Amino acid sequence: MESSTVLMEEMGFDSSSLHEELALDSDSLVNVRSMNEFRITRLQNRFNRLFGGILIMGASAAAMGCSSTPETQEETSFATIGSSPLTVEYSDGAEELAQLQYERINGMMKFYASQYDIQQDVLIRILNSDDWETQGPPYGMPSIRPGNPLVITGPATADGVIVQDVIQYADVVPVFLQEKLDGIGLTFEEAAQQYPDLIVYHEAGHAYQFNVGLDGVNRWFAEFMASYFMVNYTIQHDPEAAQLFEIMSYATYLDGSTPNYVTLDDLERLYADGVGMQNYDWYQKQLNLKLFSVYRNHGADFIDAVIEAFDGKQVTSEETIAILEKLYPGEFAQWAQDVSVTD
Repeated sequence: MESSTVLMEEMGFDSSSLHEELALDSDSLVNVRSMNEFRITRLQNRFNRLFGGILIMGASAAAMGCSSTPETQEETSFATIGSSPLTVEYSDGAEELAQLQYERINGMMKFYASQYDIQQDVLIRILNSDDWETQGPPYGMPSIRPGNPLVITGPATADGVIVQDVIQYADVVPVFLQEKLDGIGLTFEEAAQQYPDLIVYHEAGHAYQFNVGLDGVNRWFAEFMASYFMVNYTIQHDPEAAQLFEIMSYATYLDGSTPNYVTLDDLERLYADGVGMQNYDWYQKQLNLKLFSVYRNHGADFIDAVIEAFDGKQVTSEETIAILEKLYPGEFAQWAQDVSVTD
């Protein structure tokens, strides 16, 4: 296995500028617990208004034909790993994946607790199709529900809708993409099967987007920042995951067809139910490719600049672009007109 430093350099990042992972200082969290609890109601109200109660890879529950207020599930007795602030529940046979997700998100939580003095209780549920919530998204599509704890649900097996949607392109993988996969030692099928597990990282990124004053941003930028928090952490501490996440962001419309909608205005106006799920998946992946470009230019400084510029504001898509253009002239306005064009 290549070292983290080598992988980061291959991805175009300067490893010398990155921090060593900091240990979680529990004493620093005491004073922020009551503040975070105070914000839960505000975050839930804002979240429900924007996304309909459940965030499904950024799609509203209504867009997926799901109830925005799922029925309360009967109390279950899943096996667990960890305890507050991070607990992982898992279905029978999913212990290995549950342990991996615990280690991943625990590292991410320690990192951001030290960076931003944030403490958020998180419950991750790694479930098979039998245990999947009937009122939630289709099996295999990770989702997030705000609250205390914040609940992230991900699939225990690689036969869900996301894998199925990606695997359909197995016979038409372009050379450039296959070469990228060869570089990390994965077949297209193996990469497709691992991709949903990485989205749990993205969902955890929403915890920080919610808690650093960015709970008022518009929908597509909330998705962008959730993934930015993910990428900022993984590039430094799980670069193989970051590399796979970037590579699989090219795996959309590989059959030669093209999306009907390509502007951020279209996405913000129509969202998942209006543009359709294949087009919406394409949008998500274009956001990913753009944020990797931004990260290579600005790194973690982008997060701090965004927090300062957006803190506590409720903004539209147009206002977001204007603020970003003021921060980084020429980097967002043209891209917003056709997000398939990435620097």
